[in-house]
Amino acid sequence: MRSIGLKRESRMANRRLFGSAPGLWLIRVLSVLCLSSVWTLGAAQFLTALSPSTVTVGEEATLSLVFEGGAPASAPALPEIPGLQVQYVGQQSQYNIVNGQASSTVTLNYQVVPLKPGDYLIPAFSIDVEGKTLTSRPLQLKVVAGKAGDTGAQAGAGSLAFVRIMAPKTNLFVGELTPVEIQLFILAGKPLQYPEMPTEGITVGKMSEPGQTRAQVGNQVYNVFVFRQPMTPARAGQLTIGPARCNVEVQLAQRNRRRSFPSMFNLLDDLVERRQVTIQSEPLVVTASPLPTHNVPADFTGAVGTFGMQVSASPTNVSVGDPITVRIRIDGRGNLDTLSLPAPQGWDHFKLYPPSSKVETTDPLGLEGIKTFDQVVTPQLADLKELPAISFSFFDPNKRQYRTLRQAPLPIVVSPATPVNLFTPAAGGAGAGAKPTEMAHIKSRLGNPVIASVPLFMEGWFVGLQGIPIVIWLAAWIHRRSQERLLRDPRLRHRREADRAVKQGLKHLHHYAATGQSEAFFAVFFRVLQEQIGGCLNLPASGITESVVEDYLAPAGLPEDLADELRALFHFCDQARYAATPSNPEMESWLPRLETVLLRLKSFEPTNISRPL
Repeated sequence: MRSIGLKRESRMANRRLFGSAPGLWLIRVLSVLCLSSVWTLGAAQFLTALSPSTVTVGEEATLSLVFEGGAPASAPALPEIPGLQVQYVGQQSQYNIVNGQASSTVTLNYQVVPLKPGDYLIPAFSIDVEGKTLTSRPLQLKVVAGKAGDTGAQAGAGSLAFVRIMAPKTNLFVGELTPVEIQLFILAGKPLQYPEMPTEGITVGKMSEPGQTRAQVGNQVYNVFVFRQPMTPARAGQLTIGPARCNVEVQLAQRNRRRSFPSMFNLLDDLVERRQVTIQSEPLVVTASPLPTHNVPADFTGAVGTFGMQVSASPTNVSVGDPITVRIRIDGRGNLDTLSLPAPQGWDHFKLYPPSSKVETTDPLGLEGIKTFDQVVTPQLADLKELPAISFSFFDPNKRQYRTLRQAPLPIVVSPATPVNLFTPAAGGAGAGAKPTEMAHIKSRLGNPVIASVPLFMEGWFVGLQGIPIVIWLAAWIHRRSQERLLRDPRLRHRREADRAVKQGLKHLHHYAATGQSEAFFAVFFRVLQEQIGGCLNLPASGITESVVEDYLAPAGLPEDLADELRALFHFCDQARYAATPSNPEMESWLPRLETVLLRLKSFEPTNISRPL
């Protein structure tokens, strides 16, 4: 009876609201729809907020872009701010209806991490929202040094990482060779690639392998990576080196972090967070002066540096037309590759051949060394007594003047050419008084025949030995290229590390399942899932939970059946913490499903993911 009464009251309320006539009811429904559409319309608004506005070095602040009445099609890229690392972290949506008025709010959140202390200004920027351009307001962020009691990357009053360019001299001459250093200071972490340093009007050589040391800057002790390379000004004027840019990995201390299972493969992942940042130095200005134009030697060919010269000749007792090698050895500091000999003077009675040269450096950057020229000459006249004098001129930047090195003439003995007798008389004529013949007798006996052995170069084993150095070189080259590729591609390195962790974890799982160690089994089971998903999405493995399936993998195009299987595996781990201890066969039955999911995740390539990888 009570239910019948309630139904009757509901019908009467509907009649009071919509009326009894069907036409009147339809008109009122259309009116409500029109009014609701009018309520949701309004001018789009754009607000920005930064929380907190004062942080320490390495502490995170959140920059929120709030849109009311509309939203951009995608998360905008914010302007780059030196000293701040800004990264998009996600979006929040909210719908409200107050007194019949409907409104929507979309908030885009960005993570802001300062790398060094200072006052930063996040400038105003414009965003297109549904065909309208909205402009933000500038925001101030104050970054202070960490407290004395802080640990990890926030300790001390310095930056997490910074880079600077150093040179022993900034006032140079055109063509003068000098080293330049890129010093990379990292509080805790490592570089991910070689620094990039653009230059203007300066020729730079190959960058050396980095040296590593430690240095104290203020109250901080940094790991210092030093990259060196030679540079030579190519023109006069104010020339700019840099700024130097480098991608590095810094480590931040984890605080108040909740974990479902303890890490069993790398305890450091539970204590620190690794983050990739890009740091940039101030440019270095170099003043290049032109070479003096007065007192320039006639044989000057453009050499700049400090050099010495030694000259020798061999052989020195020859006949007309015989070759003599004149060796000119120039050693010192400068650009040896560009050194050249002046045009020969006084060699009219000699035939000259093009010289050959060889450079031997004595330091890794090639700033110092020896360049040897071998000049082959042949005398054309007899009774020549000496080789002409040899000179070499260069500009000394230390003394700021031209210098000329001279070698006195070298004594030689040249005799007339000896005629060649083409015919030799035969040994043992017909008699003592017989005339020698013009040609020797043909040998009448061939002697005992000898079986010639197979030449060594035609032996198969000998040919195979020649390929061993080539194979070793190719293997070393491939290994070196692989290491350089990993250094340039952090995501690939992350995936390979995840694959190694998964492979090791699967071995432990089979052992734990066979021996009935359920607690260790589920800890490793969960960690293996974290490692594989972290390597797929390029995210820290220690922060992976079941929510990543909905937040990242599903929007990135993960097949639905694979997503369901992942949820089932996560549920299996969660239930193990509250249910009774499973049996050994039950644990072993889940391993094939886990291996299938891991194999499919390894070949999965995310697409259309909202968070940059």
